[in-house]
Amino acid sequence: MTHAMKLALIATLLSSSLLLPGAGGVATAQIPSMTVFATDGLLGVQLHAVPIGHILAMEAALSFDDRAFLDRSRALPIVRYDVYVGIMLPDGRFVSWTGDPHAATLVTGNTPVPLLANILPSSTPQFFQRYLSFTAADPLGWRVLYGVAVRAGANPLDPREWAGWNATSFFPVLVLPTLP
Repeated sequence: MTHAMKLALIATLLSSSLLLPGAGGVATAQIPSMTVFATDGLLGVQLHAVPIGHILAMEAALSFDDRAFLDRSRALPIVRYDVYVGIMLPDGRFVSWTGDPHAATLVTGNTPVPLLANILPSSTPQFFQRYLSFTAADPLGWRVLYGVAVRAGANPLDPREWAGWNATSFFPVLVLPTLP
């Protein structure tokens, strides 16, 4: 048997085993995917800067993507997740969305608080929107909008705990002085 024939035989065996249920060791896992950004709230134009007194719409999207693994041992088991959505302020504190995702309250603290806790992966994407306005009492400067998914109970401030390559999203926004 020539080398080319051996390679063709291996390729045939591998591809046919992937088509038979349970034969190839193929496994799937649902990995969270987060996206956050800011818009004008009307036309959907993304904003990275907003003057005091103007309204900004913070939007977040959560979905779970199927990932296939040829080796079952590398696939993740079905796990529960905590999802954090909010704003990191210029002084390093967090403003977290908590409660009902569609009517969330804002909580300020030194660590983020989950918006969704201990959830199972879902095939239905979830979208959340919150209108924010900044007053003269708010400090000027950069804020970072964030969305982070971690395994339930894990530390959202530790990047090693983030639940995948798409499980985090960051969007910088600069709050400027009032326009003349």
